[in-house]
Amino acid sequence: MARTARARWGLLRPGATVSSGPSGPDRRVVSVDHRGTTVSVLFWDGTRELHREDAVARVRIGNSSSSSRSRR
Repeated sequence: MARTARARWGLLRPGATVSSGPSGPDRRVVSVDHRGTTVSVLFWDGTRELHREDAVARVRIGNSSSSSRSRR
């Protein structure tokens, strides 16, 4: 079962999964571009968001049922 942890947007790396809350879908991070005190985050679905580096994101940790390892 996957759990949610808090992490700063500026510390995210490609491959991280950001939780959109209980009603929204989880989104996979493709790239994180640092621009001064903000970060531009590109998600797998093509959306891009700007966040302050020190703002907090909810990040999924643990195993996921949609893992690419289960599709061998």
